Amino acid sequence: MSSLTVEYAIRKYGSPVNIGENKTRALLRPLRKTQENGEEYWCAAPAGSGLTPGEKVCWGEKHLVVLRGDGAFLGGKKLYDWAVLREEQGAFSGG
Repeated sequence: MSSLTVEYAIRKYGSPVNIGENKTRALLRPLRKTQENGEEYWCAAPAGSGLTPGEKVCWGEKHLVVLRGDGAFLGGKKLYDWAVLREEQGAFSGG
């Protein structure tokens, strides 16, 4: 599997998101919901998307913040970025 194949799948099947000021597409999947912390999501985005801890992500009407993340690698080449996001309590201007 090449990074182009993964990026193609993310761009074709992903949802539009803003990662900071960067507009891109990403795959998002709910993980769990807790009353005290809000809902959490797993996210996959094209390599170099900026999914770093503390970064703001806007997905439709949802405002999320990156808790942790990394890249997914194959043979030393980064295929995509992944992160765990948490719904942010309170609003921010997500562009």
